[in-house]
Amino acid sequence: MGVVRVLGRACGVAALLSITPASGWSQQSASPGAAPQTAQTSQTSQAPPVNRDLVFDLGEIVVVGEDGGRPGVGGALLTREQMWTYDRTTLDQAVNLLPGVSSTFDSNGRRNESDIFVRGFGRWQVPLMLDGVRIYLPADNRLDFSRFLTADIAAVQVQKGYASVLDGPGGMGGAINLVTRKPSKPLEFEASAGLGGRGGDETWNTYVMAGTRQRKYYAQGSFNYQDRDFWTLPGGYEPTAGSLQPTGQRLSSDSADSRLNVKTGFIPNATDEYTINYTNQAGEKGAPLNVYNNPPVPPNSYWRWPYWDIQNTSFLSKTQIGRTSYVKTKVYYNTFENGLDAFDDGTYTTQSANGRFRSPYDDRAYGGGLEFGTTQRSANTLKAAAYYRTDVHAEQQINRPTHPTLSTTEPEQEQSQRTWSIALEDTHHATSTVDLVGGIVLPDTTTQTQNVGDGRFYCAEMSVDAQVTNGLTGGAMSTPVRRRRFPTCARDSIRYSTCPLSTLSVAVSRRWLGSAI
Repeated sequence: MGVVRVLGRACGVAALLSITPASGWSQQSASPGAAPQTAQTSQTSQAPPVNRDLVFDLGEIVVVGEDGGRPGVGGALLTREQMWTYDRTTLDQAVNLLPGVSSTFDSNGRRNESDIFVRGFGRWQVPLMLDGVRIYLPADNRLDFSRFLTADIAAVQVQKGYASVLDGPGGMGGAINLVTRKPSKPLEFEASAGLGGRGGDETWNTYVMAGTRQRKYYAQGSFNYQDRDFWTLPGGYEPTAGSLQPTGQRLSSDSADSRLNVKTGFIPNATDEYTINYTNQAGEKGAPLNVYNNPPVPPNSYWRWPYWDIQNTSFLSKTQIGRTSYVKTKVYYNTFENGLDAFDDGTYTTQSANGRFRSPYDDRAYGGGLEFGTTQRSANTLKAAAYYRTDVHAEQQINRPTHPTLSTTEPEQEQSQRTWSIALEDTHHATSTVDLVGGIVLPDTTTQTQNVGDGRFYCAEMSVDAQVTNGLTGGAMSTPVRRRRFPTCARDSIRYSTCPLSTLSVAVSRRWLGSAI
């Protein structure tokens, strides 16, 4: 049957059409007769667990202490129902629903981008993953989290305390993982459209998904698009004398983003699964100018990103070995293409003045991972993992590209990083409410810069996690941990023989009656 749901929002209108062969409201939609949640209720771990039928299990990261679809004490889970209810169409907006997690928006720093902080740790300490595959920009990892749409996301996993060593290096401050959805019915179709902004004409978005789940296989395709023409300044804003920014629409605040996601999976039995996944994400954006200065300060402020594109192709699998063991594999290939243009003036047409440029980035990554786990005794689970990844960054700058005589093109420069790690993690279930987890990982990374040489970083990471839970009513966790992050290519200017960027910290988390810190 088909169901159309229209909700009034504070800043616009959204509609959802969901069709499944089941009667009544689809499981993908919140019940229209349900009492509205408060923001505090949705932000806590007491929120209802995600619908497991829709979650792409192989895309999840390791969560210690997970119970019935709910995260461990040191983690948080954001469901697609919550993102729909509060109209959070991008990742940076969505994570603000979670305690201890916040996003910042730099709208006046020539970059027009958002960062996410997990208990104070930002994008250089908290890796972002899509279905367990890290999204990483080797040059400087300046991820713009507002470029990631949420319509096709089944859940957002956030580890605020113990980030498992099995998920690879880099989890110095936690981890964020976007888990895409998969079909749960023989035939599914879902579409949505929405308008936003003070007048309802600032932003519009649309989403469409079709999929099928059969006994031995499933297939799904989805497309999400969002276009923002501008955002509106506060009514009390009055421009200063000579300001470039008038009242009303914020100049050069436009952006457009899309994501195509296709997956197919083979399910030979109740325990094994083999999938191929493809994601193509494309974006472009402007950069608002300083409201006080004319000409702007610095004068080279007329920036635009004509493209901000990510592509990810991966193969993920899980194979059961006997009754007590399993093997997971992961192989992937990523690309990131990014362009930055600096223009002469507010017409954004010429690039002839000194300091104006066209700067393309062309990055790619490939790698894989292997995880083995066994539970030979009911009170103990032992897991081991191997991780490998190569990142290649290529850049080239064209200076004064529209000048008839002074235009120059720099030679292409290339840097690469090779990272591997071997990890071991043991979980001892001391009692029905007490888990003790110990992990160690030996990571190594080598950065090779064209015409410069190699820089190598290595060190051991160790962590111990103790969790005490009491059903759904409360829990506590203590995590002494020594984790580190390796520098990006842009920050790797000298050679080290030991791990230069590390931290030794003790994190204590508690959750009582559904509240979390």
